[in-house]
Amino acid sequence: LFRSIIRDLEGEFLTGNFSVFTQLEELELEDCDDLLTLPESMGNMKALKSVLVLENFSLVNIPESFYDLPQLQTLTFSIASDRIPESIGKLTNLKVLAIEFHKKKNDNNVYLPEEMIQLTKLKSVELSALGFPSKNAAITINNIVGSAQLRKFLQPILQH
Repeated sequence: LFRSIIRDLEGEFLTGNFSVFTQLEELELEDCDDLLTLPESMGNMKALKSVLVLENFSLVNIPESFYDLPQLQTLTFSIASDRIPESIGKLTNLKVLAIEFHKKKNDNNVYLPEEMIQLTKLKSVELSALGFPSKNAAITINNIVGSAQLRKFLQPILQH
């Protein structure tokens, strides 16, 4: 198992060409406070099975190439938003998804795309929202803005 942990990185962008890490299976980015985006080249790390982006409260962008990771099974990240892109539906091997939304709006609702229904291997989904009105709210099915079909799909796998 090839694993890398990047911690306490300063600066707005994680730079460098991640394409060279073709064998890396696990990547953990932790406490990189000013990280705004994940690098585009991460989409070339085709062996990645697990990506954990922890304690990065300013992340606003996950590049489109990231959703082309064919082996990805575990994805955990915080994002300064209340929605995730439709492209998440391309991660068809995903088994575990955990997202912490850092929201600016005064509610605990999150917007999830219909494409999540394509994630048929999902075993666990954990969603939480840091922001108003409560400081640390687990997101229930009632807080998910999406179609009835999506909510029905998520109901049995949503962790409260």
